Amino acid sequence: MVISLDELFGLAVDGFQPRIILVVDVSHGADVVVGRRGMRTMQDLKGKSVAVESSALGAFVLSRALAINGMQAGDVSVVHLESNEQPEAFEKGQVDAAVTFDPYRAQFLRAGAKTLFDSTQIPGEIVDLLAVRATAIKEHPKAIQALLAGWFRALDYIGSDPKDAAKRMGIRQQTSGEQFLEAWQGLHIPSREENLRMLGGATPELTVTGRRLMALMVDAKLLRTGLEIEGVLAPGPLETLPR
Repeated sequence: MVISLDELFGLAVDGFQPRIILVVDVSHGADVVVGRRGMRTMQDLKGKSVAVESSALGAFVLSRALAINGMQAGDVSVVHLESNEQPEAFEKGQVDAAVTFDPYRAQFLRAGAKTLFDSTQIPGEIVDLLAVRATAIKEHPKAIQALLAGWFRALDYIGSDPKDAAKRMGIRQQTSGEQFLEAWQGLHIPSREENLRMLGGATPELTVTGRRLMALMVDAKLLRTGLEIEGVLAPGPLETLPR
């Protein structure tokens, strides 16, 4: 499955033995904190209400945005709303700000919201992953290799014919090709070499982000216990993928 890091931690702690075989994308501006017209910085949110989805990722984005701007959790009032519920609550004046991402980010901006923080300020910290069961790596190596090879062929195609690729993928996302490409701009898609640095080597880059996120989750009781991050990383299929 394609999954965020916080969701994967939950599966791992529950004993499902997920293994990360690929970093699909890294948020580079796609995840944002938006506020009402007239607000300019995170400091303007002091004493204000902020809509945050119930997952750990929303809490993580807000905590990092506050910390980077010298603020604490108590400086804002968190309102738990799912992502699809947030734009309407914002337009009705029920919340002053939100932690959001595309396609909802575009709805907020059309409603006059201003971006106060985005994930370009925390590079490499918000990732989507491709994970499989540990048993699948041993039992279905050819299928995993085919999946990885297909992923990189798709990236090659969007590089060579972005308009046609975006049109095709936009259908799946229920957006136009233009909207798909706009959302794509907020993501960094790691190359094979970047993936190997994130998942493998003596000090996988993903462990740094992972430990920070895990600490937040345990502290907020979103995860009942921690785990060894290196145990969920599986660079092997990518290392052996024919070039």
